[in-house]
Amino acid sequence: MAEEEVIQEIIHELGQLMQFWGLSAIHGELWGTLYFYGKHTQEQLKQRVKCGTSTISQALTTLHRLGMVKIAGKNGRTKIYEAETSAHMMTRKKLENMLRFQVHPMTEFLNASMPSLSTKETKLKVKALQQQYTGLGTIIETFLRTK
Repeated sequence: MAEEEVIQEIIHELGQLMQFWGLSAIHGELWGTLYFYGKHTQEQLKQRVKCGTSTISQALTTLHRLGMVKIAGKNGRTKIYEAETSAHMMTRKKLENMLRFQVHPMTEFLNASMPSLSTKETKLKVKALQQQYTGLGTIIETFLRTK
């Protein structure tokens, strides 16, 4: 098997892996393309992966939010993307987003909702969730303080 065929098979398998994790195959294909072929603009990725602009744009936004792709620079207004290859950095970004968009808002909501609860059973359940989210936040913050 030629080297290019091996690379294409790996990229395909990365797409399958992303589907396993709840994303679409295009996410894995884009990350794999950036990993093997280096920095690309959105237009270059569109041509290489043969997908529509909207699909590429949405997938890159998701990959960037997950910390799997970073913006390496700009050519005028055009962003140049590259794959994040550090598992530590990808994990860090994912945890930062989890803390910011899920753990902290839910903790605040649980705290704010306590006064409006009337039954003891509901209060106990909400309090237990509150403790779980607070503990999760502490664990994530501890990890994020490490280098």
